[in-house]
Amino acid sequence: MNCPNCKKDIDNNSVFCNFCAFKIIEQPQQFYLGTDVLINPPKKEKSKVFIIVLVLSILTALIIAGIAILATPHIIREVQYQVAVSEVSKKNYKNAHNIFIEIKKKNATYRDLETLDLFVQAMIAYTISNSEDDGYKIPLELIKDIEDTYTGEFRASIDEMKMILEKEKIYFQQEENRIKEEEEKKRGLHFFLDVNLCPLKITNSHLSYDNEGVAQMSVTAENTTDKTVDAFIVEFYCYDNFNRRANYNNDDTNVFPGMAQAKIEPKGMYIREDLVWTAYDYENATKFFAFITEVHFIDNTTWKVADDFDVRAQKMADECIKDNIFNKN
Repeated sequence: MNCPNCKKDIDNNSVFCNFCAFKIIEQPQQFYLGTDVLINPPKKEKSKVFIIVLVLSILTALIIAGIAILATPHIIREVQYQVAVSEVSKKNYKNAHNIFIEIKKKNATYRDLETLDLFVQAMIAYTISNSEDDGYKIPLELIKDIEDTYTGEFRASIDEMKMILEKEKIYFQQEENRIKEEEEKKRGLHFFLDVNLCPLKITNSHLSYDNEGVAQMSVTAENTTDKTVDAFIVEFYCYDNFNRRANYNNDDTNVFPGMAQAKIEPKGMYIREDLVWTAYDYENATKFFAFITEVHFIDNTTWKVADDFDVRAQKMADECIKDNIFNKN
């Protein structure tokens, strides 16, 4: 190669001329096609840059795609959550609850999911059962499970619902107590009528013991009607000397039922000292209180106490025993 300045022959790879120190500028290499056509060689540097850019673009696209794939479940849950919150605001509680169920399958602790779902379930339960006397119970239990630390947008609605349910609880409890008092009065009236309107009135009762020391009970009764009695049932409420119920064979009842089949004329008396009822297996019974609960007449008619008589009779017998009003030896 010749130096462009001094025209002397120098090495092809020289940077400076060895003779005049001229800086050599490398000329692009040229190729001849045949003998006349001159062409430039391929631009290798540009090809390398293009490949690098292409690779970087592909990697960037893959990274973006990976981030999108990883973020998609979270985005879906957040969209579902916002839709459910919107349904709660619209009071479409069943729709909201169904969406919450789907979110729970993936993440049961997502945001305020648990708190809002408790509120939604309480509202659904209240809607279903608000016509029942105890319809407040399940919704109130669900509302009470909501943490006081929740301060989200539905805090005021939760507190308002809790107050409504607490008021309903008080109302229904008062109503329940009122009904119980009325029933107790009815039982008292029924008991009073049963005792006072019984056609066969007990005028006397007696307690004795057989040779084995087992209590034997008997009664004297008066027929207050104009019809002939031919049978009656009497119930003895048995107690021991400590005024405790003398239950049958360690069972939960201290009532000994006895029946007599004897003819008692109108306005007549039943006096049978030889007819006694022996209280076997009644835990050392030494006291008793007696009630006639059923009377059968010769014309095949029957008088009997009300169905709830035994509850009131047991209560009265317990009180009488404590007050030392009883039949004993």
